[in-house]
Amino acid sequence: MSYGQNAPWGLQAIRTQVDASWNGKTSTYLIASGYAQNIFKGDLVYINAAGYIQNYNNVTQTAGNTNTPALTLGVFMGCSYAVSVANNPIDPFNPGHAYWPSGTATFGGVPAIASIITDPQVVFNVQVTGNAGATQADVGNFVQIAYQTSGGQVQGNFNTGQSFMSVILPSSSAVPTANPVLPYVCWIDALSSNPNNVSGQQYNNVEVMLSSHYFRVIPSLMPTA
Repeated sequence: MSYGQNAPWGLQAIRTQVDASWNGKTSTYLIASGYAQNIFKGDLVYINAAGYIQNYNNVTQTAGNTNTPALTLGVFMGCSYAVSVANNPIDPFNPGHAYWPSGTATFGGVPAIASIITDPQVVFNVQVTGNAGATQADVGNFVQIAYQTSGGQVQGNFNTGQSFMSVILPSSSAVPTANPVLPYVCWIDALSSNPNNVSGQQYNNVEVMLSSHYFRVIPSLMPTA
């Protein structure tokens, strides 16, 4: 957990909006064989025109246009697929994977099966990236998402599959490491109630909901400037 340390961990489901515990339910969608972008556990995803999921980092967004975000499907929680013996001679047909490695050629070109948290009522714990942490005044505001990228590829923990995605406050002077500017797709529901989470401390955590969601779109509440 981050809580004051620069240790982003993506979106971590903790409960639902009605204060019930998240029961672990996910829905299954497909990733096209050879899809050329990493997807880590805790990354946002969306559905492309061909019906496959992609990392939200691939959303085409006009520079500076943060007020008309593309719809998100939910949060990636791992996937299953088989590869050829040539690609993995030790265990080619082990289906469970914590993340999707960019460009993976699946066995026979069969799409990978991805597990996605699609419930729009789920509340997520996420780290705030920037030069200042969130305070109570930030509750009720929309925030942008920020990825760590290298060479155009989304980064995460390649050992555990954990996302390095975070959120960034509109008041922060830090610039999201995304292409070119990812939109206000999350809404702050509360500061994290963890006792180690200090209001205003750099790299603290907030609880967010997905505002620009396929199953819940609230255009009247989106920022207008």
